[in-house]
Amino acid sequence: YDIPMIDPVRTVPYLEQLSAVYREVDNSVIVDSIFNEFKIHTNQRVPDNIAFGKISFEVEEGAVPWITELIDTGISGDPVLDQLMVDYQFTIIEVGIVEPPPLYIFVIQSDIPYLNHFALLDDFNGVFGISNVQPGEAIGSNYSGIPYLIDGDEVRASNIVTIDNGLRFTLHKESCFNSCPISKGWDILISPDCSQITISELEILAGPEFYRNDISVYPNPVQEILHVDTIHTEIRSIVVYNELGKAILNSNSSTNYIDVSMLSSGFYFVEITNTEGQKQTYKLVKN
Repeated sequence: YDIPMIDPVRTVPYLEQLSAVYREVDNSVIVDSIFNEFKIHTNQRVPDNIAFGKISFEVEEGAVPWITELIDTGISGDPVLDQLMVDYQFTIIEVGIVEPPPLYIFVIQSDIPYLNHFALLDDFNGVFGISNVQPGEAIGSNYSGIPYLIDGDEVRASNIVTIDNGLRFTLHKESCFNSCPISKGWDILISPDCSQITISELEILAGPEFYRNDISVYPNPVQEILHVDTIHTEIRSIVVYNELGKAILNSNSSTNYIDVSMLSSGFYFVEITNTEGQKQTYKLVKN
C-alpha cells in the first residue's frame, strides 16, 4: 500500500473492497482459503517481476575505489552506501561483470520482509559512482500458498484484479513466463457501501492458450514504432509501463503497433492483451 508513485485515490477504494472481503474470513470457506490457504496476492504485469527488497545497480570500473572492497567484504567505505546497506539490512547476493568496458552489476537483497524497494531507488541513485538503479526481479513462481494441484499440475502463480463492482481472485498453473491462463478463480462482487459480498466461482473455458511464442514484438530496442505480430489470437490492447509500473502509453484498439517515439531512452515493459483477456508482458528497451 505504501508505494509513493501510486496516488491514494487509486488505492484506497481498492483497499476498502479488499477489507470487505477479508471481513468474511471466519464466515466463508472460500474467502478463508483465498487469504489463508492459497495466500492469493496481487501482482502488476508478470508475477515473476515482483521481488520485495531486491535492488540492482551498476558501477563502472574506475568510477570509485571501493568496488573490490564491496565485493569481498560487503562494506564499501562510502558512508552513504554503507549506511543504506546497514539501515535496510541489505546483503550482496550476486555480482555480474559486463565487458568491455568493465561494468559491475550488483544485486542486493534486504532481510526485511516485504521492504518497499521502490521507495529506496532514489537513495541508491544518489550514491556517487552508482548508476542505473533498478528494482530487482524475482525468479520462478510467486505462489506461496499450500501445495495445490489443478488437473495434476502445481499452482505456480496467483493474482487479484479489479472487475466491475468487485475483485477477481485467480490461481495459475503457469508462472506467467510462457503463458498465463487462469486455472481456477473466483469473482467477488461488493456492494457500494462494502456491507455485502457475493462469491461465484469462475467457469474456466477450454480454448487456445496465449503463449509467448504466439507473439513477436519488434524492433527491440526500438526508436519510434513498436510492432506486435500474433498468431492464433487477436490483439485487444497494447500498454507500455515505466520501470515503476505506471502505465504511460495505451493503445486500446486492434492495431498491431504503438508509437513510442516520445518516450525517453531507458527500460520499459509492454503488456499485450488479446481479445480473450489473456496477457503477456515483455521487457522493452527504448533508444
